[in-house]
Amino acid sequence: MKGLNNYLCMAGIQHAIWRRIPKMLALIASCIAIVFTMSPLELEAQTLITTIEVPGRPSSIAISSDGSRAFVADIDGTASVVRVIDIYTNTIVSTIDDPRFFSLNTLAITPDDSQVYVLGSGEDFVINAKTFTVDALPSSGDFGSLAIMPDGTKVYVGKKPRTGVNATVFVLDPSNNTVIDTITLPGDPSIAIADPSYMAIRPDGTRLYVADRNFDLIYVIDTINDTILTTVSVGNRPEGIAVTKDGLRAYVANIFSDDVSVIDTSSNSVVATIPVGNGPSEVHITPDGYLAFVPNMLDSSTMPTDTVSVIDVPTNLMITTFDTFSLPELPGTTEKGILAFTPDSMRAYLIEGAFPGVISVIDISDLTDPDIFGCINLKGSPVTKGIAILKQRGESPQRTKININGCYEFENVVSGKPFTVIIKGREFLNRE
Repeated sequence: MKGLNNYLCMAGIQHAIWRRIPKMLALIASCIAIVFTMSPLELEAQTLITTIEVPGRPSSIAISSDGSRAFVADIDGTASVVRVIDIYTNTIVSTIDDPRFFSLNTLAITPDDSQVYVLGSGEDFVINAKTFTVDALPSSGDFGSLAIMPDGTKVYVGKKPRTGVNATVFVLDPSNNTVIDTITLPGDPSIAIADPSYMAIRPDGTRLYVADRNFDLIYVIDTINDTILTTVSVGNRPEGIAVTKDGLRAYVANIFSDDVSVIDTSSNSVVATIPVGNGPSEVHITPDGYLAFVPNMLDSSTMPTDTVSVIDVPTNLMITTFDTFSLPELPGTTEKGILAFTPDSMRAYLIEGAFPGVISVIDISDLTDPDIFGCINLKGSPVTKGIAILKQRGESPQRTKININGCYEFENVVSGKPFTVIIKGREFLNRE
């Protein structure tokens, strides 16, 4: 395998991390170029840890916050069930069945791992994650979306209307699973019904973002009063949404415009548009906050496989696209590409295909925890005569001066450990 150069450029005090860019970037005079030689970015068959066969058509997956279990909504023939996967053995250990389950499509777990919420076409349900007992929820309507407050105090359920054009976001109290409020998303009888396809909550719990794919917009909702503050126009048919770990941006996958809209959550405006693959259907940000994975729902009649695009969150750069591992989905299925991450950001569980369904367990540590070695090149910067200090958690700081090649070379860098580079008191690179 050939090495891959990664170029990191910083103008002034703004720190931009460009990781794993597969071609040389022209240096800008006002920028400082920092170069790492790193292990190659090639997601090949060896990154596929294993596959888990699911009997039916898996439609949603969520992993518990302790990383021990995954819950999978599975449409098995005319019935629906919830499968429980042991993350340590990657095997199905339980199946939760209820005669009321029908066309289950969305699933989420409370932050304390005590309850699993699952939506269907019609009725919605909550499952006790310990006893696996099932209770119906008071929300109703066609296929919808789901989001849970980071502190677990509210559950938001968005449902398409079965009559009329207005959609409803039900606000539930998870302590008793009663409706404590509703939010109306207006439709337009001359255009379409409102369709709350996906939801995401800012990590501080102050804002709920609801994607409406029929009107190409995002509703911004104040979660204190549960009222709509504003809307943000995005690309063509927004299908997925995720908020960054720091809460400063929201990423929206637009399936018909083949791109991702980046929303500044302070100004509620689109500040970037990132082209990705054909038909991006969802967006998922790794728990460590550094990467966004965007499954692309390619047309299997013209393309051999679906793909997943990976975006570097600090810079909004798409750093790679890799093929999914299984065969193309069967005609009439749309679940291929749904995924979830383990809490340590080291593995992704990707739903692929149906009848039987396949969940691919992928090692993504090459992306989220890269090897770091080589030199730092600060040619043309005002600090090239300074001493560079590299700090890694739990290791002694390393100091070095620039060499004849214009590089600050560090030896004995511990792979996979967070690090900081400081020159003349200025912190140039921080991956703590």
